[in-house]
Amino acid sequence: MSLQLILGSSGAGKSHYLYTHIIEESMKNPDRNYIVVVPEQYTMAIQKRLVSMHPRKGILNIDVVSFERLAYKVFEEVCEDNLEVLDDTGKNLIIKRVLEQNKDRLKYFGSNLSNTGFVSEMKSVISEMLQYDIKPDVMQDAAGAAYSESEGSAALQYKLDDIVLVYNAFAEYIDKNYITKEEILDKLCNKVTGSERIKNCEIVFDGFTGFTPVQYNLLTILLSMCPKIYVSLTIDASERENSVRGREELFFMSKDCVSKLYKICDEEHVKVLEPVYIAGREVPGKNVIVNVNSRFKNSEELDFLEQNLFRNNSGRFNQKTDNIVIYEGAVAKEELTFAAGEIIRLTRLCGYRYNEIAIVTADMDGYGKLAANILKQNDIPYFLDYKRHVTDNPFIAAINGALGIIENNYSYDSVLGFLRTGMSGMEREDIDLLDNYCVAVGIRGRAKWHEPWIRKFRGTVNNTDLEKLNSLRTMITDMLDPLEEVLKSKESDVADMVKALYEFLVREDMEKKVSVLNDSEYTGDEYTQLYKKVIEVLDKMYALLGSEKVGVKEFNKILASGFQEIKIGLIPQTNDCVVIGDIERTRLDNIKVMFFVGINDGNVPKKADSRSVLSESDREYLENKGIVMSASVREKAFTQRFYLYLIMTKSAEKLYMSYAVKNSEGAVLMPSYIIRNMRKM
Repeated sequence: MSLQLILGSSGAGKSHYLYTHIIEESMKNPDRNYIVVVPEQYTMAIQKRLVSMHPRKGILNIDVVSFERLAYKVFEEVCEDNLEVLDDTGKNLIIKRVLEQNKDRLKYFGSNLSNTGFVSEMKSVISEMLQYDIKPDVMQDAAGAAYSESEGSAALQYKLDDIVLVYNAFAEYIDKNYITKEEILDKLCNKVTGSERIKNCEIVFDGFTGFTPVQYNLLTILLSMCPKIYVSLTIDASERENSVRGREELFFMSKDCVSKLYKICDEEHVKVLEPVYIAGREVPGKNVIVNVNSRFKNSEELDFLEQNLFRNNSGRFNQKTDNIVIYEGAVAKEELTFAAGEIIRLTRLCGYRYNEIAIVTADMDGYGKLAANILKQNDIPYFLDYKRHVTDNPFIAAINGALGIIENNYSYDSVLGFLRTGMSGMEREDIDLLDNYCVAVGIRGRAKWHEPWIRKFRGTVNNTDLEKLNSLRTMITDMLDPLEEVLKSKESDVADMVKALYEFLVREDMEKKVSVLNDSEYTGDEYTQLYKKVIEVLDKMYALLGSEKVGVKEFNKILASGFQEIKIGLIPQTNDCVVIGDIERTRLDNIKVMFFVGINDGNVPKKADSRSVLSESDREYLENKGIVMSASVREKAFTQRFYLYLIMTKSAEKLYMSYAVKNSEGAVLMPSYIIRNMRKM
């Protein structure tokens, strides 16, 4: 049993060295299994990479998995009954129901239930507790301590009491029927020792910047079971990997991970092998493997940038910089127009392929769709790596609108809001006619919509118009009456309501309407995904809450909380395309040219999201009590800096950095501190 660390700076060639080594070992030992564990979104890319690197173009005894997929493979081997996994949508549905059931018992959050996003925030805190293995009794003890005058406040105690109440109610609701994604690794920790396959397996962990407490628990077990564990981490070869000075260090996350792994090995009596250092050059005082094919072999500027970025080095690059460009645009559109022009030049005149180019940003909302539109206008193939929330989509708005009409008893706003989604099947001129008549005559309430309209006003409505108006009126009531009958019946439970809503969608042929919807934000397969996702939410409500009795208002709230978790994303339609992505989420491989756009204050570093059930002071108090959850604002700032280092050193040959002087409203913007520091290099 041993631990082997593979260490090196960004672009040094850690992964290439590690994969080459594993391929060689797998060929020498065909009877031994090798598992490569990487982040979920990177599994397919690494599979392709290993196959292309393998001399036989096959990896029969090498498996590439994520943590979750590793768990399922073990469960399958040990014949473990798999409980259905509860995703974020299912959590939202249950937590919303739990909150409504216990609203009178909530001491602090009782008035927050109707706030937009509150359910998702509560779900995030519960997910954190599961992910960081924080038991409710530990949180309850902290709540009790918070009440004492010397240690905290009654407000924090009430918060923690409410969180524990919701956590316990949530756990009780899913007990013996479901398991959350965060609990899968807990379950794996209990079952992995029964896996004969794992006992004879060498495991590689690559592409991680650190691990969660539950993942460390699993690593503790694996280190005691497996012949050898490899972990690759990004640390400059000149650094001491076991010396942590503080969070302000660039490589703190990697060093902290090394420290925790060494501690585990010491406690479990696991042998720690001498770390393998990979570098692009010799390092004084260190035995390193010099990789002459490091990422920056063709770019002195990018090599210099990697060595000096976020370091205390005082060196300056005193040569002409052709491979690093800083561009100032008047607005975001000008930045991206410049990028599109450069992409055309590079592909047509310099021999680059589209799949060797990427556009990244910290502000996908402001730059993602705009970049896609500009590339489309210039006939540049692209892939927008972005999962969109769909709560403002016309289809979702139509469902919410139809339910809103029933809940609000045919109020004027609810009826016209539904009709103007474009999903009612009614022509715009007819909607305008209805709108004018309702305003002029004062049509309000269900009773008015279910009796003939006979009033005229100022001679502008004749008998023909009244005929048409009544036809439109009955079209709406006939559409909604079957749904309303079920939703307002005292005998109906959630299952009945879900079934009635599904029948409404089928009756109104919503799937077809969604597929032909002419909306610039959603095109192609995204519409198909959206309809399927909505049906999945209905299926989850039916399965999770089917026997519950709720009113129309609560049903609508639960459904809305489910819709909040729907995100739409696509896979690339072609291999040869420019990737547009986020600096933290998007995984890039073999990129030669990168356009880093929107490098303005507020975007880089990104402003801290203050929306949370627990404030920063609450988290600091809990950390002092030994309850460590996700990173604080200060820690996230240092984490962002590390991610910036990783993304800015991702391209092999050229780096374009740009910022805007003004936003779309004309307000003045400042370039990020990174731009200012780059100009000093």
